[in-house]
Amino acid sequence: MFKYIKHESLDDVSIISEGMKIDGSIETKGNIRVDGEVTGHIVAAGNVTIGDKGIVTGDLQSKTMTIGGKVFGGVTVSEKLVLESGCELTGDIVAKILIIEEGASYIGYCDMKQAGNEENKKHPKQSFPDGAGVKKEAASEAKVNINS
Repeated sequence: MFKYIKHESLDDVSIISEGMKIDGSIETKGNIRVDGEVTGHIVAAGNVTIGDKGIVTGDLQSKTMTIGGKVFGGVTVSEKLVLESGCELTGDIVAKILIIEEGASYIGYCDMKQAGNEENKKHPKQSFPDGAGVKKEAASEAKVNINS
């Protein structure tokens, strides 16, 4: 079992396919798509895509991100975050642009003012080492559930 993966190419797209499970952190200078399961943090210089069957328990950080599956952890995006219909996000968001499609579910806090902050580019705003996503008392304070 590995604990850390690091890719070097800016144009690479790494794919965690359905049925694959990874326990550990992932860092890439390229893009990554998750259709399987990842328990650990993901940091990408480019785009992170969580497919509709993808599950991530850990913090995510990238330039742009699209979530269609389930994420339990903080999300830091320097540009645009899209929560697709059917996605479930439990965790705090830092993003410059946030798009929430009808049918998406989100529990957490959102900070759109700090998206360009250099500190947020280095580390996600909120870390959830136990995979809890958000503090229990916060879950009732901020819930967005868009349904048709």
